[in-house]
Order: sequence, then structure tokens, then C-alpha cells
Amino acid sequence: MQLNNWNAEVSRRKMLQRIAAGTAIAWTAPVITSLRTPAFAASPAPGGFDISFVALLLSCGGKTYRIKWDDEGGLSSPECGSSFMADGCTDQLRLGDASVKASCPSGVTATSNPDGSVTVALSNCTVTDFIVKCGQCCDGPNQGGEPPAGGAVSATFPRCSASQAPCG
Repeated sequence: MQLNNWNAEVSRRKMLQRIAAGTAIAWTAPVITSLRTPAFAASPAPGGFDISFVALLLSCGGKTYRIKWDDEGGLSSPECGSSFMADGCTDQLRLGDASVKASCPSGVTATSNPDGSVTVALSNCTVTDFIVKCGQCCDGPNQGGEPPAGGAVSATFPRCSASQAPCG
């Protein structure tokens, strides 16, 4: 095997530039692949940002339930019961309340809409309180464009608007 003869001298400056470039590539690849895509909006509408989570306090046949869908668990895997946190929010929807059922309410489902909103089908339940986390904002009934509490068929939570920064 014959090797081509070439000048193997590389200046210190050129060597440091190559090392820096290689380091940047090695560091950037894991960061880019670790960025997660929110599960709520497959093709979000322009002019806003995606919902981080929707947490509901429900009354179903005289029983109280807490249920939360977030962008990590997706809409098919809600958290239920009195122990989940509404991360970053002051209101915790009766966190730790022993009267809240540990199970998920039957027939309550969430659907992601093409405009980035989330619709929750309530079955035979009524929303008594809720939190929608948009960026750093935690909006409840009649806040930040959210609907009022109540309703026994469904509730739609709009995509977070760019005008919600600062929260309100």
C-alpha cells in the first residue's frame, strides 16, 4: 500500500480550529436530537405556541376527579388522581385531596385539533376548575382566552396566543 506524500505540517491555529469545529458538531448533535416536539399539535397554526398541559378538576356523578394531559405523555396517556403536579402553577387543583378519586374518569378523552387547540370530551362530567399551561402562564377559567368552567359535553382549550406574554 502506498501513501501519497503530502506536507503533514499543520499550524497550531489550524489544528485548534479543526478541534473546535469537531467539538461543536459533537456537542450540537445530541442537543438537536433531544429537543422534543409537543404531542398536542401536529401542525400548529402560526401566531402562537403549543399548550404544555391541560389539567382538569371534574365532577362526575357526585365524585371528584383530577386528570392531566401533557406534551410529554401525549393525549392518550393522561395522569389521574390527587398526586400529580401542575408544574409551574400556583393553583394545584386540590393536590393531595383525599376525596379526589385515584382513577381516571370513564369516557373522558382529549383530542388535538389542527389549529393547536385541545378538545376534551367530558362524557357525563362537568369541569369545575382547570389549568392550561401556556409557556410560563397558568390560565384558569376565563383567563388568557380560556373558556369558563362548566359544560357537560366538551371543552375546547385554544392554542396559546403570542399575546399571552406576559401572562394574562
